[in-house]
Amino acid sequence: MYTNILKNLNCNEFDENLIKLTKKCIKYIKNSKITLINNKKDGSPLSKADMHVNKIICNSLKKLLPKIKIISEEHKFSLDSYLEECYWIIDPIDGTRNYLHGGDEYTVNISLIYKGQPYLGLIAHPPSESIWYAKQNELKIIKKKLESPLTKNRDEIIFITSKEKNKEIKNFLSQYNKYQKIEISSSLKFCILAEKKADIYPRFSSISKWDIAAGHAILNAAGGKLFNLNGKEIVYNSKSSSTGKFIGFASLKLLESFNFKKAY
Repeated sequence: MYTNILKNLNCNEFDENLIKLTKKCIKYIKNSKITLINNKKDGSPLSKADMHVNKIICNSLKKLLPKIKIISEEHKFSLDSYLEECYWIIDPIDGTRNYLHGGDEYTVNISLIYKGQPYLGLIAHPPSESIWYAKQNELKIIKKKLESPLTKNRDEIIFITSKEKNKEIKNFLSQYNKYQKIEISSSLKFCILAEKKADIYPRFSSISKWDIAAGHAILNAAGGKLFNLNGKEIVYNSKSSSTGKFIGFASLKLLESFNFKKAY
């Protein structure tokens, strides 16, 4: 069933509709008042924009591909949904805390999973109106204004990490004599990695699949890869929202000299 549905994705009209809905999300976020609704059970904040953008995306995706399920951070779903052959997975605003504090390190994430792999991924950065869109092995970057915080020094490896204080990351990086480090929130890390403005993204605390699925698709299309600490590529057809620990690489060449045991 899904094979025939996915054939309909291979056209410019589908791409245009998906990008159009993303621009609608960007417009809403930029023009709306920043409003906290409440804190979720896990302590993470929920904004008015999270809920409204979720509505925009879900309504649009249901019109584009009505037979495909949608997993979203902002509505209830069964963990069995991850076992579907094909499903959407979205994070209306990745980096809500940063958004609520008036920062610019938050994104809109949309991804389509097919047979456990990210078939397409879209990340939008409302502050700069930039969009990264990957479908299979093709990557488009639209209205890119975002610049990497560091200038690439080819003599040093550049790691990109979250802003959390993690002793495992600190110990891991201490094994390298020379390196630079970028700290940034949200899935922007994948965009910077895909543009080869950073080399490796180590994540040693588990996050949710909707935080990484779109970035994973973009990284794949840019020639990179995302692995768990056993050296196996991350997949999405497990009955859990958790990613486990992982490491992203900007290119396969970086794998030639990488020892996964360093990450333990």
